Amino acid sequence: MTYTRRGLGDPLVLIHGVYPGASHHEFDRNIAALQRHFQVFALDLLGFGQSDTPRIPHSTATHQHLIRDFIQEVVGTRVHIVASGYGCGIAARLGVFDDGVLQRMVLIGPVMKEVYHDPPGVGDALARFMMGVLVGKSFYTVHASKPGLYEFLKEHYHTPKAITRELIDQMFVEANEPHKMLPYISALCGYFDTDLGNWLPSVRRPTLLLLGEDEPAPPKEWLREAAWTLGRETAVIPAAKDFPHQEQSAAVNKVLVEFLQAGEALVPSPGTPGEG
Repeated sequence: MTYTRRGLGDPLVLIHGVYPGASHHEFDRNIAALQRHFQVFALDLLGFGQSDTPRIPHSTATHQHLIRDFIQEVVGTRVHIVASGYGCGIAARLGVFDDGVLQRMVLIGPVMKEVYHDPPGVGDALARFMMGVLVGKSFYTVHASKPGLYEFLKEHYHTPKAITRELIDQMFVEANEPHKMLPYISALCGYFDTDLGNWLPSVRRPTLLLLGEDEPAPPKEWLREAAWTLGRETAVIPAAKDFPHQEQSAAVNKVLVEFLQAGEALVPSPGTPGEG
């Protein structure tokens, strides 16, 4: 995995979403403000940006293990995490299975679905094979084109006027590197699904759900407390949808700094849901 490092202070790891053209550049409007307070590590997840794209099953579990190793081997101390979109599932798994490497966590615009493939089943593996071998390339080519990227952002932005030509060009370059369709196909087939209603009550680090006002309110089970939970908070950003950190970066940066610098107390670790 490739990454950039900026600033000094408590380490902060940024985890971008999963979509054509995704990379650490998703946080370009946040890094300059955050590096005044934190040592910021902005990752390109494996399969995205300038990172390698091996032919392996891409999933939340795969990336959870990779980011845990990155924190232990490169950062060397506990970190804050800010994640967006499908990256929130990766962060949630870290918060359950590897909470010893975390301080505080912010989930921006986590993916909400009616049906989650968590964990993926045999049918999902077959769907991924069919998509990858038969129709995946032509399907991905459409979504990774400049018109396809614009339609994606238009669907996920509050104000389409905020979509710049520079943003589309950056995503187009990243999306059309060799083999970049592999993790996206995995996402379409359910390998990045995370039912946060099941996972969040077992996260033992303070967690902020940060949503744009155009997003639906998170289900109540996302916010339910468990005996070992340190707390959940929700912040809603006006005039934003799924990418509030891009559309309303100044407001989001302020919320991030205030929450991440609030401090915390440590608690013992109980059992965890699902499999490790």
